Amino acid sequence: MTEIFSLDTVFLKRLYVLLYMELESRRVIWFVVTDKPDSTWVTQQARNLAWELAEHRVKAKFLIHDHDAKFGGSDLVFQVEGVTVIKDSNRGAPRLMPTWSGKSAPLGESAWIGF
Repeated sequence: MTEIFSLDTVFLKRLYVLLYMELESRRVIWFVVTDKPDSTWVTQQARNLAWELAEHRVKAKFLIHDHDAKFGGSDLVFQVEGVTVIKDSNRGAPRLMPTWSGKSAPLGESAWIGF
């Protein structure tokens, strides 16, 4: 799984973290930080990760990420390596789930459902 998220520093600067995580163990296998993420930077990080995985003889099967345009070039890098890229259809909108009373409540309010 891969994700980009932002962090604000105490000096009021926004940094962006690109994170690759193995879902089975929930172990972070690669992360990098920048103040200006773009598709070129994300693609280079994908190359770096692919080289690192090849060096350690680790074979990835799937990569999951959202529909962010920044991932476009990295998809090609992973597809060349034989990795199936899956784009998550959840765009961050809150989902509703029925509660025991039959009314809908925001996901997580009455029960937590994992990935």
